[in-house]
Amino acid sequence: MSTYPCYKLTEGAMFNLQLLKNLDQDWSTPGADTKHPSTVYFNLCHYTDTSNCNGNKEDSFAYRTDETGNCEMLTSDSPQAEIAEEVTRQSPSDPDTEQKGIRIMRAGGDDCPSDNTRMLQFTLDVYCNEDASRNPQAIKSIGMAPDDDEADPCTVYVALEHAAGCPELDFSPMLNILGVVMIFFGVVLQYFGRKVQRLFMRFLVSVATFLIVMGICFKLNWLALFDPTEPD
Repeated sequence: MSTYPCYKLTEGAMFNLQLLKNLDQDWSTPGADTKHPSTVYFNLCHYTDTSNCNGNKEDSFAYRTDETGNCEMLTSDSPQAEIAEEVTRQSPSDPDTEQKGIRIMRAGGDDCPSDNTRMLQFTLDVYCNEDASRNPQAIKSIGMAPDDDEADPCTVYVALEHAAGCPELDFSPMLNILGVVMIFFGVVLQYFGRKVQRLFMRFLVSVATFLIVMGICFKLNWLALFDPTEPD
């Protein structure tokens, strides 16, 4: 296992998937299609090991292989080419309880066999289970879309339970407090007049500019130059 943090941000929380970053071997699960047996391999914040695949394969964070050793890459090799969002489902152990987690969606794999105009993609749901602090539990490839939508033949769905699916930092309370603070400052600024309002707006623009620049650097993967957690 890696000792470096592996953070994922959503709109309302921050998750640390460090314990799912497996440097010893990739996580795996049988494919959902029993008519065409396959095995899905994946890793978090670390490239998968494709040395057993036939032919030369590009780096990827997930792939699937059939019985003959032919591999299909399910993602691109770009660390930042992903979308993360929070998800919920009915808890398998308690139907009256809601189980929360994080969904990581990656695209840019090989050509999709069902539609050669599209690329294969990989969706991983990590649900919160505080008891699973080491190896993930209930790893399963899902035959249909997690949201009960029509299954996409070009997407491989995998779900598992792990403590990494529990938010390390929940932004919701802070956002609620920030909303109250902004309302308070709005009332105060109305009292102090135009000059103070202009100074405050200048401060907000400076903060927004900084955040936009940092966001662009993050999307272009420039921050990886200073981040030891990024794959080589």
